[in-house]
Amino acid sequence: MSQIMFGIKVNSVFKKLDNRSNVVNVLTQKITPERLFRIPERLYQDWRIANLLKNWREVLYSKLTGKSVNTIKFRSGMVLHSPPEVSLNFLFHEVWLDKIYCPPGYEIEKDNIVVDIGANIGVFAAYAATCASNVEVLAFEPFPENVSWLRKNVSESNLSNVTVYQQAVAGVTEERTLQVSNSWIEHSLSETADEKSETADENEQNLHVQCRSFNDVMKPIPRCDLLKIDCEGSEYEIFYTSTTETLKKVRRIVGEFHPRDKDKKNGKALCNYLESKGFDITHFVTFENETGIFCATNNVFCNN
Repeated sequence: MSQIMFGIKVNSVFKKLDNRSNVVNVLTQKITPERLFRIPERLYQDWRIANLLKNWREVLYSKLTGKSVNTIKFRSGMVLHSPPEVSLNFLFHEVWLDKIYCPPGYEIEKDNIVVDIGANIGVFAAYAATCASNVEVLAFEPFPENVSWLRKNVSESNLSNVTVYQQAVAGVTEERTLQVSNSWIEHSLSETADEKSETADENEQNLHVQCRSFNDVMKPIPRCDLLKIDCEGSEYEIFYTSTTETLKKVRRIVGEFHPRDKDKKNGKALCNYLESKGFDITHFVTFENETGIFCATNNVFCNN
């Protein structure tokens, strides 16, 4: 089957499918103008997948069947791996195709310094490191298993411009408790070194991790051209404890927010705070579960 024909077949279904039965359900649904309107975008995405990846057939087949993909091989020689319970297909689409962390105006450019808080297994770090020449990426991830995969991906892809820190970023440099969730993407720091968050699941386990304040993260570097932050609720203490001098060194932010209360620990309150510190909020999207994503540019950016 030709590359084009395979792309057409794959794009006759929705982007996210859980299992083979979904294929039958989707193919038998009524074709609406909205679905037809999305076909060119899907065809373009499939074309990009085929051009970016060596194992593009496997990735496209995963879109059709929902089968997990645990290795993605790029034509450039870069390779990404994930544990068996994690499908790289979703992360690859989110970062490389949808570019949720690099929308227009937030592209990574030559000589940029990128700070990745909540690096997980390194999919965004790898993307950032290969976007342009002479990019430097500082990747922070506290969960040991994620760090192992992150280091494996960095090493096998020869990403010498990515520095991995097995640390959480928080309000204070100290040892804290990481609440290990049943979900591989929802590990979060406790409120203090000794307390457990009210939002913690009863099945969660505790793990002691080293934390570094964002002030300490920024001290040795001249600037941060893009701060990507996805840290399951720690975003509030990170920004609220950052000094004016620290925030002035951050040019752009793309972050996720996870509501903890209706006072200061929610997306609107956080963005209001950043606006008071000289940032413009250019994007603000809330999802059904009240989490969301925001983008901010700094009007008082100071490049030292």
